[in-house]
Amino acid sequence: MFSLIKYTGHQCNINTSINLFDRIVKPICLYSSEIWGTLDLKSKKFRHSHTVEDLYKSPYENVLKTHNRYLLNVHKKSSTMGVMGELGRYPFQIEIIISILKYWKHILNNPNSLLSAAYQIQLNGNLSWVSFVKDLLNHLGYNSLWEKQQVDETNISEIKAKLKLSFVKFWESETIKSNKLNLYKDLKTNFCLEPYLTILKNPSQRKLFTQLRISAHNLKIERGRYCKPPLIREERFCEFCNDRKVETECHFLMECPKYVEERLEMTNIISQLVPNFSNLSLYSKVLYILSCEDTVIIKTAAKYIEQGMMARM
Repeated sequence: MFSLIKYTGHQCNINTSINLFDRIVKPICLYSSEIWGTLDLKSKKFRHSHTVEDLYKSPYENVLKTHNRYLLNVHKKSSTMGVMGELGRYPFQIEIIISILKYWKHILNNPNSLLSAAYQIQLNGNLSWVSFVKDLLNHLGYNSLWEKQQVDETNISEIKAKLKLSFVKFWESETIKSNKLNLYKDLKTNFCLEPYLTILKNPSQRKLFTQLRISAHNLKIERGRYCKPPLIREERFCEFCNDRKVETECHFLMECPKYVEERLEMTNIISQLVPNFSNLSLYSKVLYILSCEDTVIIKTAAKYIEQGMMARM
């Protein structure tokens, strides 16, 4: 994976990087997962829990999480939910569960094989690969498949869609609960790859845009939480103006006088494209700028963010 990262770098198109990972790295990571995917890595015993939260926190996901952060070029303390949401990337566990069910289908479709004979021996076992499949189907609400000992591609596709939906609901819940994603929970409406990631070709601008969206930046609202002792939210004042205002993303984008010339250039361009932009509240302007899918507005905002962050150095 790291050889691939070194070769592609951050200059590579996001979609290309994702495709390379999915075609080269993921198959290696998930090789034989239809067998080892039923095991808990720590205890080396068969897993009993099938909740979305437990599956998501599995060590199996670490490679994917590392790659996702690399793609967005954000630090390791950045919100995992924010990172996954920006890329619209589902956890490995969904692929692992589907591979287990496909393997089960393969066994059922070959009743005269040695594999099927071993399966029949394990049918009455309590701690086996077979019992894991039974518990999994029970958890997913597909007991009838186990009772019939029959599964097809349509069933597997339905289960995959259900697993994805369950994860999206979990992601939404975790995003709302996160105290680091106060802005993001208002920005992000769909679990999908964000358009700006493919529109912005400049790696630096893309990185800064992402950092501002998921609060993985160096503004005082975020940096203050790592001070010793941590600053309370209300005292994380901007160090670049005398307004005694908390340096939030909104303050950086729309208020701080340090960036007044750059901001005027940005807002003039946006106002020409969106006539009622000036009538919006400051926070609504921030939400519009950071969630807009218009190419010109995205590039204009990215230029402002880059200029503003450079002015802070």
